[in-house]
Amino acid sequence: MINLAVEFAALVNFIASVTLYTVANFREKRRLKKQRKEEKAAQKG
Repeated sequence: MINLAVEFAALVNFIASVTLYTVANFREKRRLKKQRKEEKAAQKG
């Protein structure tokens, strides 16, 4: 029973870290995209 709890905790921990990594990655990509758009606009102007 204790073994199961430890495995479950490890799984939850793993899922949480993967989720955080994905969210951070997604935000970074959006930020870069935004920057690129602003650079293009600046070049046109």
